[in-house]
Amino acid sequence: MALSLITDATTEPVTRAEAALFMRYTGSLQNDVIDSLIVASTRYVQNWCSTQFVNATFDYYADSFCNPIDLPVGPVNSITSIKYQDASDVEQTLATTVYGSDLISPINKIYLKANQSWPTTLQEPNAVVIRLVAGYGATATSVPEHAKTVIKMVVADMFEHREANGETEYKPNPTVKALLNTSAQNYRF
Repeated sequence: MALSLITDATTEPVTRAEAALFMRYTGSLQNDVIDSLIVASTRYVQNWCSTQFVNATFDYYADSFCNPIDLPVGPVNSITSIKYQDASDVEQTLATTVYGSDLISPINKIYLKANQSWPTTLQEPNAVVIRLVAGYGATATSVPEHAKTVIKMVVADMFEHREANGETEYKPNPTVKALLNTSAQNYRF
């Protein structure tokens, strides 16, 4: 099972101005550094929480159908398609009458509708491909403020400790770690 990014978000959830204000940084010489730290911090937090903040399109690969199919990223806005290689190695598109989607539970999932059955797939890896759109919305304004705060905390921490090397053990900000652990255990951002 694998998740592949097809179309990335068109914007980051935190702007340079927001990050600089949070860090109390007023210069402009470090703008490129701050921009790259925003990208890195966003990916770090998204990976930790299995959450996509600004809408992006993914393909989720599975070897076969099961019930339910837990989706590894959320919140899912829509299931674009479910394609599979049938037993004769011909690509098919699964009809929406066969499956439903639970996009409300903390772990979004696809399930088999009543009186339906999953089709037989080719017995090879990645025979099923689920295309989905995940994120809180198309713009940064859709992202929950507490998620943005965690990203800004990680940016600030990385900005201050970017000189860390192998001789000194880097320890993440304990507040960030606690916020991420709480969020990951109880719900997706």
